[in-house]
Amino acid sequence: MINSSKTQSIWQIGLFACNNAATNCYMILLNMVSYYTFGPAGMLMSVLLNVATVMRIFDGFTDPFIGTLIDKTQTRFGKYRPFMIIGQLIMLGSVLILFTLVNKIPNTFLAYLVFTLVYAVYILGYTCQTACTKAGQTIITQDPKLRPLMALFDTSYTVIIFTAFGMILPYLASKYGGLSNQSCFNTMMLIYMPLSFLLTVLAVIGIWAKDNNEFYIKNARPIKFKDFIKAIKHNKAIQMLVISAASDKLAQTIAGNTLITTLLFGIILGNYNISSYLSIPISLATIVAIFLGTIVSRKSGQKKAFVYASIFSIISAVFLFIVMIIINPKGNTLSLASISGVFFMIAYILLRIGISLTGGIVIPMIADCSDYEVMISGKAIPGLIGTLFSFIDKLVSSLATSILSLMLIWAIGAGGSLDVNMPYSNKLFIVFMIGSIIIPIIGWVINIIAMLFYPLDRKKMEEVSANIKEHLNKAN
Repeated sequence: MINSSKTQSIWQIGLFACNNAATNCYMILLNMVSYYTFGPAGMLMSVLLNVATVMRIFDGFTDPFIGTLIDKTQTRFGKYRPFMIIGQLIMLGSVLILFTLVNKIPNTFLAYLVFTLVYAVYILGYTCQTACTKAGQTIITQDPKLRPLMALFDTSYTVIIFTAFGMILPYLASKYGGLSNQSCFNTMMLIYMPLSFLLTVLAVIGIWAKDNNEFYIKNARPIKFKDFIKAIKHNKAIQMLVISAASDKLAQTIAGNTLITTLLFGIILGNYNISSYLSIPISLATIVAIFLGTIVSRKSGQKKAFVYASIFSIISAVFLFIVMIIINPKGNTLSLASISGVFFMIAYILLRIGISLTGGIVIPMIADCSDYEVMISGKAIPGLIGTLFSFIDKLVSSLATSILSLMLIWAIGAGGSLDVNMPYSNKLFIVFMIGSIIIPIIGWVINIIAMLFYPLDRKKMEEVSANIKEHLNKAN
């Protein structure tokens, strides 16, 4: 029987997991930024590469700074709740400006400048809220059997949000004659901005009872930026998880990018509505898979579950690669009722399950690394460690955009615009195969290699959990 304290922790984890879902809503909106820059804003793909580079440099300064602020913050409103709310409001305002005002600026250079500056502000807000997802887990629960539930809730919410996105987008493309229409962006903002705000409120409620001094580990000395550098140097768990998170995020971002789904369903398979038909089966299958993965995590540890998920993902990607080589309809409409269609559905659903599994398991492992840092150094720096992974998240996402943009420039030219009505070409097929299958496989192989050196198995995490409880008992 689950005792009352564990029951309380479960619903708190369930609500707090909404924080990542809230930021994913804005990730969805920014996934459409390529269509906006090509369409209403009239920008070139090559310019996006320069914007992405500037953003990566900017990220290097902002993430540790915000992480340090989080670790130093102690207000009557808590440590994490203020950053969650501030981050949400910043993202709301900046994305609203990006998608409604930039296209009205007549001067091209000024439009690029405003886009870049507002995007930089958006990144600050995104960092504030996403860092709390990683760091806040450390106070929600220290139980190694409960922490994997974060992956279950988080992945389930993420799957539902992206499933809805996969169903909405084909409808908008059909209604407005493509995805580069301003009405598409207006509709998406009306859906995902209020949803993100609601999810943030739920997350704040989830962490409310734990976001106070009773659950913070006190540091003997003030936190400084050099603590961030020291943690990276001596914490083997952080080193290996950073490598895994980076490779996994690269796979997830490229394979899940709106441009890739447009390329697959609209151009290669000749029917963009197929993505909508597959959304619900993918959603249900992924939730079942992450439930099974959570059972493995609770029983055998998150390290082992992550390795199993990576192996499964590699197998599913190889299967899809073989299927696509055999059935490639080259722009002719693929019937899901055909043998080719059935094999494609099975292979594609398995790949999407793998991408969601590995991405979901990484998040609670970040909290494990933060707790391990307390054990080996005596310092609680969950904010700094959380922003390290936020930095990796955005750095790799920007890199993914650059890689994908370069591949599309090769396939359609620097001034080209990818949309559902574009004719099939072998170059576009190669872009899909590399972006959706080859790059993810490389990422999952890196996961498996990194986990060979990752020290936090199930037994070690029991030791870490006991150490955290000892620190909290001494503080209180």
